[in-house]
Amino acid sequence: MYTVRVRQESETDQHGYRRFMLVEILSPKKNDALETILAEQIKPRIYASNVLGNLIENRRKFKFEGETTWQDRKIKIMFWCDESVTAKRMKNDCALLETLVLNQNEWHKKTTDYAISKLIKKFPKTPEKEFFEMLKLQTIDIAFPGRFWFIFEIGDLLGGEKIIVDGTLKGIKNNLSL
Repeated sequence: MYTVRVRQESETDQHGYRRFMLVEILSPKKNDALETILAEQIKPRIYASNVLGNLIENRRKFKFEGETTWQDRKIKIMFWCDESVTAKRMKNDCALLETLVLNQNEWHKKTTDYAISKLIKKFPKTPEKEFFEMLKLQTIDIAFPGRFWFIFEIGDLLGGEKIIVDGTLKGIKNNLSL
């Protein structure tokens, strides 16, 4: 840890922030109070779930992330966790993920059937069976309260692009992102 001397810019940037410019790096000094704060900031938070296991905070993405088994494959699961997200919302997001995982046969069928129905319209010459073989769930992401994204890989069909099926527990939204 270093002590530095900085100078605040007089103008704000395009986002309205004032930036600091490094003027000088002073000699490294041990500061127990700052070391304690740094250690606490670096330590990842863990959100524990009986169904999902431990989800670990990824501060770069502002998400809690983990893995679970879905249709005999490991997939990523995540939900939003920036400083504006309340404990109640985190609990609700985790409960939504748990519901999807506990009812994965139903949700796997709903999301893959929806994705394939849209892909057949886009690629009518490709047999439906091929879509079932290519479509692999990669991630379930809870990006908004009560809403999920199922993110699928489809091999080389779309040049490596992903397919995102958007929905709630009430059903799939009429929205498919390619």
